[in-house]
Amino acid sequence: MEHFMLNENVEKDELDIVILGSFNPVIITPFWLANKELIRESEAVSANIRIMHNEIVEYDLDWATFNITQKRFHIKCTQVPYFEIARDLIVAIFSILKETPVASFGYNHNKTISLKKQERYYEFGNRLCPLNNWSDFLSEPRLQRIDILDKDSKLKKHGNLLITIHAATDLQVDFGVVININDHYDFSLKNDGGVKFAASLILQYWENSIAISNNTLVKLSNSLKL
Repeated sequence: MEHFMLNENVEKDELDIVILGSFNPVIITPFWLANKELIRESEAVSANIRIMHNEIVEYDLDWATFNITQKRFHIKCTQVPYFEIARDLIVAIFSILKETPVASFGYNHNKTISLKKQERYYEFGNRLCPLNNWSDFLSEPRLQRIDILDKDSKLKKHGNLLITIHAATDLQVDFGVVININDHYDFSLKNDGGVKFAASLILQYWENSIAISNNTLVKLSNSLKL
C-alpha cells in the first residue's frame, strides 16, 4: 500500500542559514558585497535597505533577505534555485572575514506541506502525538507544535538536529503543516573538542544537510503511514 509522501507535497521550500558569533553589522552591506565582487553592482543599487545601524543591518536583495546583528548573521532564501548561491555567498563572505569569531552555524530547511484534506491533517497530528492521551480532560485536543531533538546526532558532526513541526499560517496552502529541520553545527572549543570554524565547512557539510532534510521527510512519511 502506498503512503502519502510528505516530500512529494512540498508547497513552499525555504532556506535559512544562521551563524552565531561576533560581527560588525555595518561592514556587510550591499555595496560592500558589490565592492568585493560577491554580487553585481546593480543588485547593490536595487537592494531594499530596511535598517542600517551599528547594531543591526537588514536588507533585501531580489533573492534573499539579510539580517545581521552583533551576535547573529542570518540569510533567508525562499527561491530554491538560489539556495546554493546563498550558500556560496556566505562561504565567500566569511572567507574574506576569516578572523571573525564564529561559535556555531545552522542550516534551517523549512518545508511547508499540503496534506490535501481534513482527515489526513487530523491524523498527521494524531500519529505524531496520540490525541486520545488528552481526551479524558480536554474536549477537542489538537496538536499545534512539536519539537524533536536528536542530540549529538549520528547523522552529522559537531552538533544537534532539531525537527520542529507546526501548523502552517499560510492560508493559501490547504491543510498545511511546516516541517523545519534545523541542522546545527557547534564550533565552540568547550563543546566539540577543539574543532574550529572555517568558511569552507559551510560548503563541506552542505550535501549531508540536504540529504538529512530530504530523508527526514521520506522516513517520516514511511513511519506515519498516512
